[in-house]
Amino acid sequence: WQAVSLAVASDEVTFWVDTGFADQLALVFLLAHFVGESSRPKCSFVSSGERAGGRLCAINDLIPTQVRTLFETKRNVSEVMQQLARRTWAAFCAPSPVALQKLLNEDLSPLPHLKAALVRHLQQFPDVAHGLSRLEYEILAVIAMGYTKLVEIFVHVDQHEDRPHFTDVALWRCMDALAHEKYPLISVLGEGPLPLWTPPRCLLD
Repeated sequence: WQAVSLAVASDEVTFWVDTGFADQLALVFLLAHFVGESSRPKCSFVSSGERAGGRLCAINDLIPTQVRTLFETKRNVSEVMQQLARRTWAAFCAPSPVALQKLLNEDLSPLPHLKAALVRHLQQFPDVAHGLSRLEYEILAVIAMGYTKLVEIFVHVDQHEDRPHFTDVALWRCMDALAHEKYPLISVLGEGPLPLWTPPRCLLD
């Protein structure tokens, strides 16, 4: 937010965001709170739409020529986008996810990657059939396939995602929670607890 505040003195600000939920939510917040006042600079945004291996790439996965090409696709922020961002932020801050679910019935095309990001976010709420979030379910499925090392679990779970959604630390935090439930669904062997910001051992162990 401090960096955004410093940008007020600029003639134009371009927000670079990935297509995943975390970046799309950050874009919504910025459009809802930063853009639109007369004292603000002209604003635009860029979302990576490049695909590799069947999935959308993060911006930091792109090579310099792709980044330059992507910049040419930037969109100027419109009043329609701002209004949608404000409704989305209000729904996200609501005490129940029902508000976000209802928002999916609206036209979200002014922010082209928002709908898919919101759908993926809602999949993190407990499933009515088995009580697990999508990430928890996929972790257990990958482990059931025989993958038991931290890095290989991350790689194989990540392959189920159509776009960037979680970091390695977020995944391991989820695993740590599964291991410390009243009735643990997994067990973690070795030094811990997870997540390992500064791991005392090789993550490949």
